Amino acid sequence: MNKVLTIIILLLASLTNSLYGKGHYSGGDGSADAPYLIESSADLLTLSLSSNDWGAHFQLTENIDMANVDAFTSIGNYTHYFTGKFDGRFYTVNNLVVKGMETVGLFGAVSGTILNLGVVNIVVSGSSYVGGLAGRLQRKDNEGGVISNCYVTGFVDGADGRIGGLVGSNHDGEIDGCWSSCTVTGEITHVGGLVGWNSGLVLNCYAKGNVTGGFAGTGGLLGLNNGTVDHCYASGDSNGESFIGGLIGYSGDKGIVTKSYASGFVMGTNAVGGLIGKNESKISICYALGDAKGLSSYIGGLVGWHQGTISNCYAKGNAVGAHDIGGLAGYSNGAIAYCYATGIVSGDNDVGGFVGKCGNSSTLDDVFYLNTSTINRHGIPISSATMKTEKCFDGWQSDSVWGITDALIYPYLIAIEVTVPKVVNLTESLAAGSLKNVNL
Repeated sequence: MNKVLTIIILLLASLTNSLYGKGHYSGGDGSADAPYLIESSADLLTLSLSSNDWGAHFQLTENIDMANVDAFTSIGNYTHYFTGKFDGRFYTVNNLVVKGMETVGLFGAVSGTILNLGVVNIVVSGSSYVGGLAGRLQRKDNEGGVISNCYVTGFVDGADGRIGGLVGSNHDGEIDGCWSSCTVTGEITHVGGLVGWNSGLVLNCYAKGNVTGGFAGTGGLLGLNNGTVDHCYASGDSNGESFIGGLIGYSGDKGIVTKSYASGFVMGTNAVGGLIGKNESKISICYALGDAKGLSSYIGGLVGWHQGTISNCYAKGNAVGAHDIGGLAGYSNGAIAYCYATGIVSGDNDVGGFVGKCGNSSTLDDVFYLNTSTINRHGIPISSATMKTEKCFDGWQSDSVWGITDALIYPYLIAIEVTVPKVVNLTESLAAGSLKNVNL
């Protein structure tokens, strides 16, 4: 019966579109002053089939249940992007199932604006460019490509690459104030709890679902990053083969990662880090709490393989692997300054409390690790008591970046502890009809 109903709705929507060129909705004319009103599953189905409307303005007027819809086509595709504006007005789209190949999600390809929308209990599957909210987000001609104040819960699966809980691939777009609790799986590359592949801005976001990737580039928040990540965190576990990180799998040389953290367990084979698996970017004011475990080489409490810059960071998780194992970085051929590590490290060769192995271009400036860890020449070993003293960290910008309660706790990062949003209770958030950010 459900399939028959879906077919009837699809036929009616298709007939309407063919007769009038545009879809008919529950109100409005699609302008900025009078957006089309989406108040039912039939309206949303009409939008998915009415490509002539994909540059218009839309508003959701109530929560929509898509449980009885057996066939749904993503809004926007690789050849015809959604360029309009969709304002969810803090309502939700629930129980949607979307299947496809490329650019798959509630929205397929987007270069417009989506805001104030919750997508609850979605199930999405495809090949590449697969996301719970959007498969592909792109800013074109310095316009659009914005997702703000949105969230997704459910399951996202991709057979190829660029798979994310919220967005599969972000090309120079902006994602701000969003979160995902999706379970995300991908079989090859670039799999992230929030975004699979990123060259844009990701601000004030978090992901808390578990992520399982394939060959390379798996992260609790992002699979691959060549953009800016600011005030974000991930709390789910990440598992894959190479370049596996609690926050980001692989952060390239155009990347900037600041005021962010990860707390999940990270497991892989090579280049595994509590925060970032392989790093060529600039990392500042970040930390990692989860353990990092690898079957082979380049395993670190913060970063597995490092060839960028790291400053004002710390790692508290343990690091376990075969060789090139470090409390902060498994292997470093870049710069590290004003950082510390407290985790236990273990491995067979090139094991260090701070860095397992340093390359010829490696520099270390004012870096510490607990002397209970394996001691080698990289970094300064100090006792737990000494690490809790303010005097030990003179010159570490203690007024603006670091805080410490003398003799009681290890130094912490002021900017993160105060401003990163905390995971909200989903039931409470839905009942309130709004998205909340709660300070730690």
